[in-house]
Amino acid sequence: MSKSLGNIIPAKEFLDKYGEDITRFYIGSYHYREPIDINEESINQAKENYRYMKATIKTIVN
Repeated sequence: MSKSLGNIIPAKEFLDKYGEDITRFYIGSYHYREPIDINEESINQAKENYRYMKATIKTIVN
């Protein structure tokens, strides 16, 4: 990975694009020794999983 090749995403840019909650959920879903492969498909899946989790918690609490 190299900044000059353009295949990295700065943390600030990722946060601005996806928000804090999705970023935490996405990064937290990986094992700490596992490399994180950032791609749109896995981010979209994390978004759906996060929304599902929040809806489930909301249903349980209410």
